[in-house]
Amino acid sequence: MSQQPPTELKYGQLPPEEEQEACVKEATERIQGYGFLMNRQFDEHDVEEGLKYAKLMLEEMKTNMLTPIRYNELYQLTLSHLSSLSLSFMGDERKLFSERRIAELYETLQYTPSIVPRLYLLFTVAPAFIKYGHARACDVMRDLIEMARGVQHPTRALFLRHYLLHIMKNDLPDSKNTEGGDIEDTLHFILENFKQMNVLWVRLEFSLDTKTAEERKLQRSQLKQLVGSNIQRLSMLRGLEITHYKEIVMPCIVEQITACREPLAQYYIIEIITQVFPAEFHIETLENLFEVLMKLEDDVSTLSLVTSIIKRLQTYFTAPDADKTSAITTVRLVAQQIDSLLQAGQNFSLEDTLDTLGTLLNFTLEVDTGNTSNVNSILHFVENHIDGIYGEARLDNVNVSRKLRYFLVTPLREMKDASMIFDLDFFPVLVNRMRYQDRKLVALEVCNGFSRTESLIDDTEKLRAFFNIIQVLLQKPSDFEEDPDKEPISTHLQPVARVFHLIRSERSPDETFALLTSVSTTIQKLAPEVKENLYLSLGLSILHVAVEIDALETSCETTVRNVLQHIYSLLAQDNGDPPAIPSFWIYLEATKISDRCGTEAITTEFFVSAFKLWKDSVMDSGLRYRMLISMIRTATELKNLGPSPYISITSELCSSASGLLQKDQQAEAHLLCSHMFNVTRDESQQAATEEEDDEEAFKSPDKIKNCLVRALKAASAMMDPIDQLPWFYKVLGHATYFLENGVELSIEWFNALTQKIDEQHENLAKDIESKLSRANKQFYLNLIRHKEKVIRFE
Repeated sequence: MSQQPPTELKYGQLPPEEEQEACVKEATERIQGYGFLMNRQFDEHDVEEGLKYAKLMLEEMKTNMLTPIRYNELYQLTLSHLSSLSLSFMGDERKLFSERRIAELYETLQYTPSIVPRLYLLFTVAPAFIKYGHARACDVMRDLIEMARGVQHPTRALFLRHYLLHIMKNDLPDSKNTEGGDIEDTLHFILENFKQMNVLWVRLEFSLDTKTAEERKLQRSQLKQLVGSNIQRLSMLRGLEITHYKEIVMPCIVEQITACREPLAQYYIIEIITQVFPAEFHIETLENLFEVLMKLEDDVSTLSLVTSIIKRLQTYFTAPDADKTSAITTVRLVAQQIDSLLQAGQNFSLEDTLDTLGTLLNFTLEVDTGNTSNVNSILHFVENHIDGIYGEARLDNVNVSRKLRYFLVTPLREMKDASMIFDLDFFPVLVNRMRYQDRKLVALEVCNGFSRTESLIDDTEKLRAFFNIIQVLLQKPSDFEEDPDKEPISTHLQPVARVFHLIRSERSPDETFALLTSVSTTIQKLAPEVKENLYLSLGLSILHVAVEIDALETSCETTVRNVLQHIYSLLAQDNGDPPAIPSFWIYLEATKISDRCGTEAITTEFFVSAFKLWKDSVMDSGLRYRMLISMIRTATELKNLGPSPYISITSELCSSASGLLQKDQQAEAHLLCSHMFNVTRDESQQAATEEEDDEEAFKSPDKIKNCLVRALKAASAMMDPIDQLPWFYKVLGHATYFLENGVELSIEWFNALTQKIDEQHENLAKDIESKLSRANKQFYLNLIRHKEKVIRFE
């Protein structure tokens, strides 16, 4: 088969990808071959033949048939062989090149006919030429940089100049007044190389053979490190001082940025100087840097560069040893420069502006957390900026509204005291600018901020401001939208509920009570599903005021009775039906607090109200069981209730325990009920009951025994005998506890219970080993040993 003829190309046109791939493959083989022959001739001390193969190898770098990325493959391969050649020139163990031979070679290589091999070889021998003192480094650098002008093909010249910088890196003077020159010579050398490389890089935009601007941009982006290596090398010079940067480096770079008028080059150069030079240099030249930013092409993402600059400064100033005074000054200067930039007339999108100002806001809070005036100034600026675009209307763009949310969330997450938002006049204004979903998310962040920092809302103005922000969570606004995630309402209201305990004044309980009274008035007007999620937290916060007042050594205007009466009116006189489940738990907690404070009539009323809610409004059997258990435990804790109401309460609870659906629930409830009849009273109340001759209401062995018998009966009614045994053990355990604590239970009853358990053991002899848990077995063994000790002691 005949070989396919190569594609005919116009000037500047590159062959197809397949031909380029074949070209690279062939060139790679030749470079590898010539490199091998070069090293072999050097090993045989045949210098002339070795240099001949070096020149043949470097002829491959003359190709103009490859894209820059393909050309880089050849460059990297050639670089490895040139490194070996450089070591030979510098004097390796073979000692091929004397000082005199190096001097002669530096002269004779200049007569190499082909310019690309000539320059690569001259650049490679130059470090040895300097090392042996044949010329000063600064003079050689000037010669080489001039010679490099001889190659003007953008791709070949870029890689050639990159090699020049690479090979000379160890010979660049980087201090003052050395024999080879000083740091200013090095600066001029690198900057000249940078200027020429930047020009070549920009020229690639017009010489690359690609169909689209995106492809050209991609290929040029892949070569930007070649240009940037000059700036990186500048930043690594040990002798570089801030005066050098201000007077030599910065003016040259600025000149290149403004002269090239090409977006990709402008963006990359500013990006790399921001990253590689010390932050101290940027602080000293901020105004110059922002002047350059104002002159960039319209297609440059200027605000992205500003954001990068701010983050660089922020990293510097958040270091432990940073100068905070200088940081605050820098923040203000950056803010002024951004203001000037935004006012300069460039058409920045509102999203980009918010991104940048959000970064500035974060910087401000990092270095000067407690200063709200700076934050407020930034918020004010944003409001003015939005007002100029939208007027007084809300943001209709989803993306802009989301960006504003991200912006406002920044101070909430950075502030160490969430109450600082009350000092930000424009925070609520900007919140109201957003769309519904974003307002809701910011309101949640506000609630989470208070919970995280535990900041107090301790006066009426703060409370009003807080509710203005979270109103979107409590009531549906005119622009209400359905939640796309379909989350239950409790998800959004739980963070609100967690803030209620922070609504308090440390000055006096009177002020706290006034604040919470105001909140309860607001909450009562809301929809039932909202009250369902907020009532419990609100009620417990109000009850905490009663506890606080009761603990005071001095009196205050608000009494415990006032607080309890407010709770009762909140629940009993709610506009419409109060939420049953939260109200139940509030009533129960109020019962305990009322009993502790000695208000017997109110205690009874609260408990009866809780019981009525449980009886009439709760249908779920599992919840009814948990509520009943809580009521029994609460009754057991009551210390100041009179005999008559106590008898009524305990009778109802015992009766309710028998009405539970599941036998294990009945057994558990009756066991707990037994403890209601072994209550130790306060001394004053005990004296009163003795006068009334009704101590049996609180201590009654017969009632205890009845409860234990009912528990035993409920356990016996279980279908599976193996399920009965653990409950028999529990009944025996409770009985042993009562006997140990002085309750008169007959030994005969104990023996009968033990005998019943033994009979059950005999009936289930085989099943006990396999079906009864190890924990239950161990519990029974421990219980029997303890019971014997108790009975023996008795």
